[in-house]
Amino acid sequence: MELRFLRPLAAVAALVIAYSMATLGEAVLGRWSRTVLEWNLSFLVGLSLTSTIFFPLSLVLHGNALNVTAGGLVFTGLFSGVRRVFKMRKGSARRTAALRGSTFAGFVPKVLLALVVLAVVQFTVENYRIIYYWDGYQIWATKAMVLDTRGALTQELLTPHEPDLVSFPGCCDPERVAAYPQTVPLFEALVAKVEGRFNWEAMKAVFPFFYVSMLISTFQAARVFVPPAAALGACAILALTPAVSTGLVLGGYADMPQAALVAGALAALFYAGDSRLPTYRRAAPWLLGGMLLVKSEGEILFGVACAAILMVWASRGTREMAASVRQNAGAIGLVAACAVLRRAYLAWMVTPGTVYGPFDKAHFALALQRLWLIPSICAHFMFSQPDWGIFWAVFAVALPVLFWKGGARERALACAVVAMIAMDHIIFYFSNKDIAVLIEQSYTRLLVQLAPAAVLVSIIGYQYVVAGKLNAEQAGAE
Repeated sequence: MELRFLRPLAAVAALVIAYSMATLGEAVLGRWSRTVLEWNLSFLVGLSLTSTIFFPLSLVLHGNALNVTAGGLVFTGLFSGVRRVFKMRKGSARRTAALRGSTFAGFVPKVLLALVVLAVVQFTVENYRIIYYWDGYQIWATKAMVLDTRGALTQELLTPHEPDLVSFPGCCDPERVAAYPQTVPLFEALVAKVEGRFNWEAMKAVFPFFYVSMLISTFQAARVFVPPAAALGACAILALTPAVSTGLVLGGYADMPQAALVAGALAALFYAGDSRLPTYRRAAPWLLGGMLLVKSEGEILFGVACAAILMVWASRGTREMAASVRQNAGAIGLVAACAVLRRAYLAWMVTPGTVYGPFDKAHFALALQRLWLIPSICAHFMFSQPDWGIFWAVFAVALPVLFWKGGARERALACAVVAMIAMDHIIFYFSNKDIAVLIEQSYTRLLVQLAPAAVLVSIIGYQYVVAGKLNAEQAGAE
């Protein structure tokens, strides 16, 4: 099925919500956004904050939570817009700028930028032309519809209000997915509120914002380590990888939005140690918490990211690690609060877990039988030429380079990606479903979530091979 025309009202509604989230992020970060990079960071912080507080709002305000959230965001956006106009008229605020012109100096950066822009246009057009695939409709858009109808998070997705739909053959146990995180469906439901009605196709308008954010954050994270041309190269490789920009990503799934939060968290964490850029230190805990609220795998990503941070701190010695913990006590508390809220939401939902486990003797025996089967099936999809080309082969070559030449941050990044790939394999060992079908349906999408981090490993390895060292310039102000 195809959409016959662009839905401009939905696009405008999505832009209004995205802008309002960005202004909320500005308030959290304590500064105005002037560059594309700053607007992107503000958007991700505002998105994470909105998703984090929506569960407590649902408990307190019940069916009015969505209305209050939408109204609060729009008011914040209007108030910030008016203030910005007045400050510009008084000459006390600088106008929004793009990246510095020197970033794109030369023929190669311009070509790479053109490729990225074309990929964004291609994704946006295909996103509108292609309607939902199964999970995009049955999980994420359906949850958005329920949020729009009920006005808050509830303890059931469809029952008892839609018994006919629940009994429909192949409905795929909707109550099992009721506790899936809320970021994507909340964004979609907020768009519906601004547009004035819920339209299934119109909800696709949110995904280009995630896609563009993923690319911007990847560029920004890469700039910590490599020159602008190489950072644009990383961005272009990500954008031109079919699995990241086509296929299931276009079906309304949440894997690419999860990748956007991963890329944003990486950029914030890499810049957080620069005293000249305090906003990144403020943003990092919100983006770590935001990773919990896009997909269920976000909890694993969150845990691995926290372990990688501890690994970097521990590499400096016990005294320095203790100093880092004290210095970041507030951020650690915020991250812990986000984790507690996510676990509280899952406990409140009390949804059955039928896909994996339990972790008993029978399942461990089954896992042993699958010892070599799962890696072989996963490798087939990881090295699939139509989906990934040589993306993961290059990553595999870059890994030993980072472990050999890299510092604590680079090694922690490499270890984090490898750990996530391992965790994605481990969960399959305890699956109650047909393992070949489950891997076929999900493994490529799991890899999409890791793609921004993996391409950073590849481009850092490239920089070591070509230049022998990393770029020393911090580019957060571009």
